[in-house]
Amino acid sequence: MRTLKNLNLKNKLRAIILLTSSAALLIACAMFIAYDQALLRKNMVRDLSTLAEIIADRSTAAIAFNDPVSAKETLSALSAKQSIVTSCIYEDTGQMFTCYFRGTQKADFPPRPEKDGYIFRDSHLIMFRPIFLENERIGTVYIKADLNELNDILKQNAITAASVLLISFLVAFFLSSRLQRLISGPVLNLVQSAKTVSEKKDYSVRAMKESEDELGLLVDTFNEMLSQIQGRDQELTRHREQLEEMVEERTAELQIANKELLVAKESAEKATKAKSEFLSIMSHEIRTPLNAIIGMGEMLEETSLTPAQKEYLQLSKTSGDVLLALINDILDFSKIEAGHIELEYVDFNLRDLMEKTCDILAIRAHKKNIEVAFRVHPDVPGMIKGDPVRLRQVLINLIGNAIKFTDKGEVVIEARLKETESGGQGDVELLFSVKDTGIGVPKEKQDRIFDSFTQADSSTTRKYGGTGLGLSISKRLVELMGGRIWVESADGQGCVFYFSIHSQSASGLEEARPPAPTNLKDARILIADDSAMNRFILREILSEAGALVEEAESGPTALSKLDRAHKAGDPYKFVFLDCLMPGMDGFDIAGHIKKSPGMGSLPVMMLTTENRSSYIDRYHGLGIGGYLFKPIRRSNVHDSILSALGEIEEAEAETALKVSIDPGKFPPLKILLVDDAEENRMVVHAYLKGAPWGLDVAENGAMAVEKFKANKYDLVLMDMQMPVMDGYAATREIRKWEHETNAGETPVIALTAYALREESEKSRRAGCNSHITKPVKKALLLETILKHAACATQSAEAIKGKIPAHIPVDVQDYIPRFLERMRENLKGLQEASREKDFEAVASLGHKMKGTGASFGFEPISRIGIVLEQAGKGKNIEEIRGKIEEFSDYLERVVPVFKKEAK
Repeated sequence: MRTLKNLNLKNKLRAIILLTSSAALLIACAMFIAYDQALLRKNMVRDLSTLAEIIADRSTAAIAFNDPVSAKETLSALSAKQSIVTSCIYEDTGQMFTCYFRGTQKADFPPRPEKDGYIFRDSHLIMFRPIFLENERIGTVYIKADLNELNDILKQNAITAASVLLISFLVAFFLSSRLQRLISGPVLNLVQSAKTVSEKKDYSVRAMKESEDELGLLVDTFNEMLSQIQGRDQELTRHREQLEEMVEERTAELQIANKELLVAKESAEKATKAKSEFLSIMSHEIRTPLNAIIGMGEMLEETSLTPAQKEYLQLSKTSGDVLLALINDILDFSKIEAGHIELEYVDFNLRDLMEKTCDILAIRAHKKNIEVAFRVHPDVPGMIKGDPVRLRQVLINLIGNAIKFTDKGEVVIEARLKETESGGQGDVELLFSVKDTGIGVPKEKQDRIFDSFTQADSSTTRKYGGTGLGLSISKRLVELMGGRIWVESADGQGCVFYFSIHSQSASGLEEARPPAPTNLKDARILIADDSAMNRFILREILSEAGALVEEAESGPTALSKLDRAHKAGDPYKFVFLDCLMPGMDGFDIAGHIKKSPGMGSLPVMMLTTENRSSYIDRYHGLGIGGYLFKPIRRSNVHDSILSALGEIEEAEAETALKVSIDPGKFPPLKILLVDDAEENRMVVHAYLKGAPWGLDVAENGAMAVEKFKANKYDLVLMDMQMPVMDGYAATREIRKWEHETNAGETPVIALTAYALREESEKSRRAGCNSHITKPVKKALLLETILKHAACATQSAEAIKGKIPAHIPVDVQDYIPRFLERMRENLKGLQEASREKDFEAVASLGHKMKGTGASFGFEPISRIGIVLEQAGKGKNIEEIRGKIEEFSDYLERVVPVFKKEAK
């Protein structure tokens, strides 16, 4: 059938005609032969039956008179019939009476007669016929005839049928070959026309019509279709010509539009650049006088003032802080809007970041008698990879808002690990919450508070102030960190701000936790505090050390528990008391303890939010073992317990609790102050007054370089925006001179009014060790100077060929591993430099930028900044120079570990 389908139309029609006619004739011949065979067999049975009946009649007397000879003569008459093979007569007893067979060879006869009738068996016809005498059966006639005569007739009929079939096939072939043209001719003509149209795309071709039947209708329809296609083709040709003209016109218009867009783009870029420059300039211009205002305010606060003057000064400082926050918010918002915010990915200690952030904001909260508590859940990795600066900014915004809109109660900050279904190895999603007991946010305003310049309190007489940018900036930053931010609140019932960020566990680094006291195993400790969160945090910290912690939410409950434990002979080993509790405060409880027989020696630790002089007197008067500032920090808890139990020196315990800095503990320093603004120089002079540090002044970068070459300074305070020569160029000249003379590196601290992160990186690339944004805070300036003072005092050792790197004690265990990694980075940089793989150089530089300063190796961060930029700019000379500098630094650096004040 598949072969038939693949034939051309002419052969297919011929084959169909021949197959159908041949099949019809074959069926007819077959039926004729079958009919003839049946008829011949019927006649043969009839003839043989008549012959058997005759023999039976003639054999009746022979059987009756037992005359076999007469019977045999009767059977011998069968010899005239050539088809008879054998015959015999059986008596009624079944015994053969006589027989006949053709030829000389004796044939086999059935031993007994079978059922009357006939049967075709083995190419023979066999018949049994009964013999009756007066209706009594006396015997049986048996006749067996062959079918040769019948077969000869059938063969002759088959030959005749085959001859007729062959002649019919030939006639049909001849007629089909002639008649199929009536159908195949028009169809083949139509096919040829379609092929011509397809190959030549000439739609003017028409098929020839030969009849008025369906084929003629098909030809007419095909020709009509070609006419329509020809018309449409002509129309398309006209449209194509018109379209080409339109495309040319549109292309010309687009070229003009592109030129206009390019001009507009350049104009927009100039406007954006001008906007950024304007914001930077305005930031600088506003911060410069603001630096003097805030700085002089801090110095004035240290003088003797009347109550009214103190109130006026406090109002002035508050206004300055508000103005500074406004400047920072506008700069951040502008940068986010322009899409210029880039996140850093460095390893940092999350717990340490939250502790320092809460410590800063707790001062503001404690002034409103609000407690601040924070908790990092145990499942949160201690060291994570991310942008600590931007995370701190979001936390400060949310915690600051919580404090601002809360008049009583507490602010609780938590960080937990959020379960995720997917992510790569080390990927974590952190969920932060900031809960307050303040005024809350109405539900209808919860979606709008994250919009720019929008606040829940939008009335003209707003009580709380602010720009409405903090939450908008926080939302953008959280989204950049791969998370989201939302609020759950009800009006007047406080609120909880949630935000999530995606981060990674810092591979190979573990959180440096202070060791827990070893003698608290199974020791009973009582915590008395009205804040459930503070009790929970303390309980969690102490339980890690194996202590058995019990809680009391009030003074009377605490005294009752203490009394029962004493009477039961199982007293508490340590007691934590909240300084301020309603009804009975911590001092009242401590007084009862000291007066109670048998409990006077019980160590007591006071939980407090401030360090008033009146409190100090009460501490000593009651013999309290120490005090612990809120928010509660793990390290402070451990140190306080060790101090109270007498396991560390009193001085060391005090150091862990004090925040103040005493510059008198350090040797005298000679400092070069470089600033073109007289008011800024006055502020720094005022901040450093009383310290054993000599201060020399230069009014621009050129003067600073001359003075630096002519004198020996231990530290340089460098303003970055100055006439004649700015701070960047001056610092580069200083570093160049130090390298040429092998004089060792003098710490340079950048002072700038620009708050953008790029400015900090720019100053580090120039060679500065630290970056301080104006207006300069006294505490920050002193802390930064003290941080680099030890480097200055060991300049002689640096000149001899060694460079000290002063490392905090809490990371000293990781320094060997870190330096090993830096040596691997050096090999990678050298290989990348040889292969000119600038992408690898930039990647390694970025890693060095993020991790160097985190471990106390600030020159590594500065080198990393330059390598990253040089890799991106494909500056091979600068890359090779910095690699050589990096190699020299790693050979000469000597880690020096120091205990930082907490």
